[in-house]
Amino acid sequence: MIRFNKIILPTLIFLTFLFTGCNQSKLDSVWSEGTVVIDGDDQEWRSSQFVPKGAKIALGIMNDEANLYLSFRTADQQTIIRALSLGFTIWIDPKGGKRQTFGIKYPVGTGLGEMRGLLRDRRASYDEREEQIRFLLQTQTMIDIYGPDNYLINRIALSNDSGLKLKSAYSRGQFIFEVQIPFMNIAEQTGGQALSPGANIGVGFVAGEIDREALRSQMAGRGGRGGSRPGSGRGGRGGMGGSPPGGSMGRSGAGNRQMPEAMEVWFKVKLAEG
Repeated sequence: MIRFNKIILPTLIFLTFLFTGCNQSKLDSVWSEGTVVIDGDDQEWRSSQFVPKGAKIALGIMNDEANLYLSFRTADQQTIIRALSLGFTIWIDPKGGKRQTFGIKYPVGTGLGEMRGLLRDRRASYDEREEQIRFLLQTQTMIDIYGPDNYLINRIALSNDSGLKLKSAYSRGQFIFEVQIPFMNIAEQTGGQALSPGANIGVGFVAGEIDREALRSQMAGRGGRGGSRPGSGRGGRGGMGGSPPGGSMGRSGAGNRQMPEAMEVWFKVKLAEG
């Protein structure tokens, strides 16, 4: 198993970690020369991943003139439980802070309930659990798109024409997550200017954040997702717009008192210039 503390950091990345209290860690993105492939295999990231102080995760951040590329990898079982049972969200704050302005959440839907049950089943062997988690991830076909203040914009297919790409994998006890986010998508969904190389942005990684509004709706018997305006959705080009999804969010794990607290880390990122 890979030991994250053995990862060698290249001189391309300048890291000034201020990972204490409420401070936001600062780092520079790495310019992508077209080598990033969103396939759930982070081999091309190994020389540019880093480990935040106090976190059991490895992260990678790259960009080119049109896209932001992110990778996330962890072998920490508590973090994996949070991510797979309640969902994993990447947040972007175009102004460089920690505001939840544009978010991508995955996995979503009823499959989360199955994952919660699987992760709590102590009778399953290591191999059985790994095989079933891989199968459940393969059945995931959608992504939730969030706007400012945790407002659900839409649920779109993993296979889409918007330029947004996401792929995850689970193998040998490690969860890997890669995503490509076009700068134009962020601008269209937040009503702001498109990002460009050299800009300072905030990037947040949240695993296991409970959608309390959806939970309250579900408990009240409405079965809808909280935070979305009925019959509306802030549209954008490339299939990102439309109405937010209806229906329930599957069996909720919020009532499980054994569920670990959410993991949340934020970084102030300076986008690279080619």
